[in-house]
Order: sequence, then structure tokens, then C-alpha cells
Amino acid sequence: MERFVVSVDPGLFREAMRLTGKKRKSKVIELALRALVRQYRLAELRELVGSGLVNWTPEELSSWRKIANERVSQARQQGVLWDTSLWIRYFQPRGDEKKSKLR
Repeated sequence: MERFVVSVDPGLFREAMRLTGKKRKSKVIELALRALVRQYRLAELRELVGSGLVNWTPEELSSWRKIANERVSQARQQGVLWDTSLWIRYFQPRGDEKKSKLR
């Protein structure tokens, strides 16, 4: 884990801790960053709709996601490790590419 110092509105932090039920500030920050990353990743995927790069309908994507989540869950129960390097490479920033905008 990386350590750093950050200044945050204390009222905002208290509200975030209350809403999440987290007792440690580091957990609230981690949760917030994960939510932010997820939101931007979804925005990037939304931009691909109609591009021809991804031809799936929302229903097909939802079905794929459900099956993938079930397989990951089963693998975790069995202690299987997954190679997610392709996913990680897909979601890493790519140099000078335009940053996606949240909608």
C-alpha cells in the first residue's frame, strides 16, 4: 500500500464514513477510488457502443457479465487464481488518448 497525505473536507469525510459504515479513513478512500475507477471504466465502455468494436447488445453484455461473475465466484471457492492481465491492460490509461467523460 502506498502512503500519502491528503487534505479533505472533514464534513464530507464524516458523511462518507457514515454512509459506508466504514470506521477507517483508508477504507473510505479505497472504496471511493474503486467506485470512481468503476464509473470511468463504465463510461469508456459506453463510448464503445455503436463503434463496431463491440457488437453486443446490453442484454448480451449483462448475460456475459453474469456468467463471468459466476465462474469467478466458483473459482474463488475452489482456490483457483485467474490471469487478469488482459483485463488490466485493457483498462490502463493509454498515453495521449482522450479521457472519457462521465455522463
